[in-house]
Amino acid sequence: MTLEEIVRIADKVYSDGLVLEYFKTRKPVGDTLAEFIVHELEETYEEGVSTEQQLEEANRVLVNGRDQLDSVAHEFLLHELRSGHKRKRKKVTRG
Repeated sequence: MTLEEIVRIADKVYSDGLVLEYFKTRKPVGDTLAEFIVHELEETYEEGVSTEQQLEEANRVLVNGRDQLDSVAHEFLLHELRSGHKRKRKKVTRG
């Protein structure tokens, strides 16, 4: 499996097509998460490795990135709660 094929898999589910655009153009696309995905996939891609291994590694690095983002978001929430700031709640409309 080529790197571009892996990027195309990610791009297919990334809502705005910016993953593939950044991969092809190398120009900032205004979406650093799309750029992050490309960089992570490139850094871990290894030519000659089986498709299964390529996909496992791509999944591993993106799950790791997700977990790190979750940890940062969680810490922000804890910091907010410890400091006594109240969150504004969005009204949920049911229809």
